[in-house]
Amino acid sequence: MDERLVYQIEIQGLVDEKELNANSPLLLKVVQAKAESTLLSLRTDQSGLIGLLRHLHTRGYMLISLQIEKKTVL
Repeated sequence: MDERLVYQIEIQGLVDEKELNANSPLLLKVVQAKAESTLLSLRTDQSGLIGLLRHLHTRGYMLISLQIEKKTVL
């Protein structure tokens, strides 16, 4: 649970990265932005992810998908 992973979160609508990060508890990177959805990326543990999802929900963003980027096995 304490392992930091890279998550990709897709939310509905077009979102400005600076505006989103202005009040976000974690630094989010916009990977792809289209009129219908925005794909975000961040590195955090599960606790941080839960906090971020609550933050996005409070701001009224609709979650479309949540994925963990593939981990590389060495």
